Amino acid sequence: MCNAAKADGTIDDAEKEAILGRLGDLDDEEIVYLQEHLSGPVNLAEFTSNVPDDMDEQVYAFSLMAIKLDTQKEAEYFGKLANGLGLDGDTCNQIHARPGQPEIFA
Repeated sequence: MCNAAKADGTIDDAEKEAILGRLGDLDDEEIVYLQEHLSGPVNLAEFTSNVPDDMDEQVYAFSLMAIKLDTQKEAEYFGKLANGLGLDGDTCNQIHARPGQPEIFA
């Protein structure tokens, strides 16, 4: 979710709220961790290499919930995320349909 929010180069208030709203109550340590991840660089290769194989679709879906997919940079990020997670375009388009996000895979 943090990487997706950073994909277009800015994290707006709606994206922050989308992330915080899905995480519930956080303790101080969790807030610091989240702030570090929101302010740090995107390292997609490292991130995707740490995702368990059975969680690929869920990770993609949660990332998509953090943003309103409306920029080319975000679409490029999700293309790279799908590739890193080993997800095909049809699967990703099905995931996009659930929250009403635009399809980006032909």
